[in-house]
Amino acid sequence: YEAPRLTPAVQGIIAVNVGVAFLQLAGIWRPEDLQALLGFQMRDLQGAWWKALTYMFAHGGVLHLAGTMYMLWLFGPRLEHTW
Repeated sequence: YEAPRLTPAVQGIIAVNVGVAFLQLAGIWRPEDLQALLGFQMRDLQGAWWKALTYMFAHGGVLHLAGTMYMLWLFGPRLEHTW
């Protein structure tokens, strides 16, 4: 049995990441606003617990996004299948 090359979960994560990056690049969200909304620091766990999950959607630019999505594309389906 060979796992599918790109699973629905990985497709969804990539789509959300690219969508958030588009909103940032289009000027709808400023980087500072995005960091405040999605960024994570340990002190946030008490009042904004969701930031422990949403920080993965905040990227530092197009190259950072491209590298992260490439790694997700390469290893995400294998990791998901193993889990």
